[in-house]
Amino acid sequence: MKTVAQINTLLASYLPRADGSSPATTTILMLNQVLPRLYDLGVWKDLRAEWEADVSAGYFCLPPDYESVVSARLNDYPIDVQTQHYEYQSRGPGFLERPVAAIFGLVDQGYVSLMSDVPAEGIESLTFTLSSGTFASGDNITVRYATTSGVTTFTSSPTSGTSVTLTPASNITSVLEIQYTSIPSRMVVTDPDAYIYAIITPGDGVAQYRRYNVPQVNTNTADEWILTALCKRKFVPLTANTDIVYLDNLTVLKHAFLAVVAEDGGDLNQAEIHWRKCKDQLNAELAEARGGAKGYPQIEIWGKGAPALPSYY
Repeated sequence: MKTVAQINTLLASYLPRADGSSPATTTILMLNQVLPRLYDLGVWKDLRAEWEADVSAGYFCLPPDYESVVSARLNDYPIDVQTQHYEYQSRGPGFLERPVAAIFGLVDQGYVSLMSDVPAEGIESLTFTLSSGTFASGDNITVRYATTSGVTTFTSSPTSGTSVTLTPASNITSVLEIQYTSIPSRMVVTDPDAYIYAIITPGDGVAQYRRYNVPQVNTNTADEWILTALCKRKFVPLTANTDIVYLDNLTVLKHAFLAVVAEDGGDLNQAEIHWRKCKDQLNAELAEARGGAKGYPQIEIWGKGAPALPSYY
């Protein structure tokens, strides 16, 4: 993996001139333009990472570093990952009342504002704490939340210190949205018992976390349920020269830089050629990294989860 500073040393000559023709005049600005598009093109070699969690609550939310679950094991057994509309399909299983068999898989539930459910009694307060550095002028945190009295908006613009606390008159029953601006470092959102409800990345944005239902887990279970997942990394905007660039193939980045320059210059045909080169190179890198491993299609002709017939050939 390379850092922003290392890529700047190698590819700075491909940046557009600071003449107003393109806003991406620094390596960080250019990478923040091209990397989201490259991430969207596929699950590339350097965008895969293993993540493990206790899912005995019957659900889990991915940290902000991950986009989605590519494949998974539940208590060491492989399990499928189902789409968000799985329970709504006319030929689907309908509402999955837990516990269900493993063949139904994990169910994608889209994005939510918190990584953990708010307890029935609510939350007394939420504290937003920086992992490093201090707040400065321009920093802002806005939280839209609900209590028994209705929906309220909390706004704080700290100019110093390392934490901000939201303490409403009555307990928080749900958090609808967390917006933030110019946050200098990672920020952890906790309750008075230090239970983590959100991890916020530096910069500007809205807190969102990919949530999955684990319908195999019974309500209030005392059993241990461990999920091991192969996840796709999520693009997190770069803010410092020391940030790691996971998609660091120099050929790909060079063509991506040139594609942006061509787009800003109005040459969309040339830009498309460069983007195509990016995808071709990423596919070639993925095939090379795979080595001798081969993927095979799995066809379950007797239905989902049915045992396959033995082969005599």
